[in-house]
Amino acid sequence: MEVEFDNHRAETLLKKQEGICEKTGNPVIIDVAGSTVEALDKYIDFVSAITESPFLVDGPSDAVRISAR
Repeated sequence: MEVEFDNHRAETLLKKQEGICEKTGNPVIIDVAGSTVEALDKYIDFVSAITESPFLVDGPSDAVRISAR
């Protein structure tokens, strides 16, 4: 079963997190996870376009994590 990615909801949460980080001074790192190379690439593109925060690249296997751009 493929889950639909909600861009608007994800962007809202990322912006909320940035605001909390700025307000509190606590650093943040985002864990970008995808079950396939294609999904992970899509999520990396999305997150990097929305925020300057650092992020990790995560997936269920070495092949997915290594192949992601």
